[in-house]
Amino acid sequence: MPLDDRSCLEFWERAAARHPIDRALLLAAARNPQVDWADRPLGERDAALMALRCEWFGSALEVRARCPACAEQSVAKVDLRTFLHATAPVETQAGRHADRVFEFRPPTSRDLAAICDESDAEVATRALLLRLSLGEPREWSDRESAAIEAELDRIDPLAHIGLDMRCTACDHRWIAPLDIAELLWEELDAAALRIVDEVHWLASGYGWSEAEILAMPAARRRRYIGRLTS
Repeated sequence: MPLDDRSCLEFWERAAARHPIDRALLLAAARNPQVDWADRPLGERDAALMALRCEWFGSALEVRARCPACAEQSVAKVDLRTFLHATAPVETQAGRHADRVFEFRPPTSRDLAAICDESDAEVATRALLLRLSLGEPREWSDRESAAIEAELDRIDPLAHIGLDMRCTACDHRWIAPLDIAELLWEELDAAALRIVDEVHWLASGYGWSEAEILAMPAARRRRYIGRLTS
């Protein structure tokens, strides 16, 4: 359902001080509170966030990223509905590399929380793969780790979405990640701050209460603000 101004402020206050992983779970729960999102595959969680974003702000999304070659900002326009038809994540998967067989499951938010304080990316990756392995705990070779990561991307395609970017300044091409949890929070944060500013302007100018201001249609509020600032 669409996001009304009062709900926007209430959710913003609840989520603002949370860790980004916790914020993503709160957002997913806003879409479906019956699901234990902490233990669901990341692609399933992010599909819920995409659907929520479509309901709250529409399906058209602009992703901005700086070119790694020349640092100019580029923009990719996407329709989130195209991702929502991706294959659902597979709960477990068996694979083979050389003569060794491995079995694993897709990562969850709980898995990310377990490694989020690790500053070394390689150490974090090894720790994550050990958590995901359904066999005997052991270290993986670099080639085995790469093979498992490729399989994880295949069985849970929404967990790591990459956008094809092209810099209009230098024509460099690269893959930029689409972090729907971060993007949705940024939009919610911006919307909440806009509402706070409108309440501040109107309460200062006319003496109305927050409840009275939020009860007005947004278009009418902006007309009153226009009067104050003209």
